[in-house]
Amino acid sequence: MQASDLAQERVPARVGGLDDYSLEFDAALIEEAVLLRSEVAPAEERRRFRRDRDPLYELDDPEARERRFRDLHLGWFRSWRLSDPILQALNERATVVLWTSRCLVAPAASAKEEYADLREDRLASSREAGTRNALVLQLRPSTLADPTRLLALVRRELFYVVDLIDPEFAFDGGPPLGKGSPAAADLMRQRYRALWDTTVDGRMAAAGWIPAGGEERSRTRFGAAFPMLQAGTERAFERFFHGSRPSHPDLLAFAADPAAAAGSPSRSAGPCPLCRMPAPAFHPDPESLGPALLAALQSDFPAWRPAAGLCPRCAELYASRAQPPTRHSSDGPPPPRLGR
Repeated sequence: MQASDLAQERVPARVGGLDDYSLEFDAALIEEAVLLRSEVAPAEERRRFRRDRDPLYELDDPEARERRFRDLHLGWFRSWRLSDPILQALNERATVVLWTSRCLVAPAASAKEEYADLREDRLASSREAGTRNALVLQLRPSTLADPTRLLALVRRELFYVVDLIDPEFAFDGGPPLGKGSPAAADLMRQRYRALWDTTVDGRMAAAGWIPAGGEERSRTRFGAAFPMLQAGTERAFERFFHGSRPSHPDLLAFAADPAAAAGSPSRSAGPCPLCRMPAPAFHPDPESLGPALLAALQSDFPAWRPAAGLCPRCAELYASRAQPPTRHSSDGPPPPRLGR
């Protein structure tokens, strides 16, 4: 469901020097966040909230009851100033406000789905030329009810949005996918995400907004994404974490051939016949991958035979796909959106 299709509560605000910018929250998201906030409110506020809320259950008219609940939750939402962290982050990024028509705040089902995005806003007023996108924030109720966590998340997500609307970043609207197999596309997407995340981590650190230990965690994730760099890993990490922000084409070029882009000596065994990317070495024994995995490979690549070899990364990707689903399969990487 699109954020614009949800029942919204409008919270007008002066943001980025504009008097007519509004935050529009999903009504159910407001209700759940207010209920969570009430659980940690001071005792007197908690009692007043319950005194206000409990009598509404006695109303006979369902529509009137629903309307009164919505009014109550919106009133406490404003009283507890739960939208303030979003307003603070937006005021720190006036460019986002000027280039968007409004901010739609929609529910997220999990932490993996909490992000900021841009979507075409057909209801936008023509405040200025080029204002055709709405900023969409997807949040869990627990995040909306926690000012510290909310501010950190929105600050981080707005870095991605600033990149998307900055002409110098040169985002072309297409996903950063490799050519050829699904495995190559997955690999390209993972590398691209790791690079972009690292640049955002670095800018968060420069602004003093990264949590303690954040740089080391970022360094670890970067190293895991680019094991082929070996001794050159730290230099490459420093480039993306502490250096100037790269453009979208820069990220694509590095993701496509990290060793070459990092200036590492070539140790390639040649391009992998599946993903077509340079590989330091091929898998030592493709026959050992097992009949199910080999069948999956040959289904995607009918002309391929084990004797042609494959890179270890392709073997790893196909092996992971062969694993049975787990109860936590939804914890995997989110689907691509705006290149992320």
